[in-house]
Amino acid sequence: MKKCSYCAEEVQEEATICRFCSRNLKNSPVSTSSVILTVLLLCFFVAAFVGYSFLSKQSYQSAQFQSERLVSQRELATSVCLEINRLVNFAFQTRTLGETQEIMAELIPQYNELKKKVILEVARPDNNQILMNQLMSLLDEAIYISDIYLRHANYVIENEEVEQMIGDIRQRAQKTRELAKAGQHAGLEVQSYWSEATRLDQEANKALGLYRAKENMISEMRKKLEEAVVRLADKIREVKPHLARLDIDPLVVFSSAQRTSKT
Repeated sequence: MKKCSYCAEEVQEEATICRFCSRNLKNSPVSTSSVILTVLLLCFFVAAFVGYSFLSKQSYQSAQFQSERLVSQRELATSVCLEINRLVNFAFQTRTLGETQEIMAELIPQYNELKKKVILEVARPDNNQILMNQLMSLLDEAIYISDIYLRHANYVIENEEVEQMIGDIRQRAQKTRELAKAGQHAGLEVQSYWSEATRLDQEANKALGLYRAKENMISEMRKKLEEAVVRLADKIREVKPHLARLDIDPLVVFSSAQRTSKT
């Protein structure tokens, strides 16, 4: 037995016409539950397709973003290391004071600009924090060393000028004393000459005191430079493994440091 789709009365399984409502059972309407089920299945497949497309797009965009971030970090790390390598090269070469002033005046602003870029990277949550912190430490040390090199060159130049000035003053004092002696033998009034010679000696001694004080500062700077260069070499060794993970060859960006460490 089965139920008529129109009047819900029971009829024979083989019946084609309902004996109660006389309707054709072959053309019975689709049940509401079947329609709902079909619609739900259709909505599910549409939603699944849309969701898959969205996730695929998001996954592609995420992968592309990560790739771009990796390239950006690699470029920044390479730039920092190459500029640091210039300082390492400088530390093991003989330069004139003028060349030192020129090179340090160029390096310090470049290090500060790179430091700004690294600070921005450190603030991002999706970067290599360890590497960025190490690059920051390298730049801080490089700025410190460059500043000492620049001040050292300035002090040495200034002291050379003071030394020349002391020599000139003493020559004038000596000539003044010679004039005083000659005048004294001739019976002339030479007190003013002796006074001038004394004043020049005092001026020379005062300049000599400044010269010696600055010499002590220059000596201290040299000690600080030696210590700072050692620290920089240690930091370079620490950063090398992290550079390798970014496919940066440490032997290329730190070529001079590598040669120096072998000698």
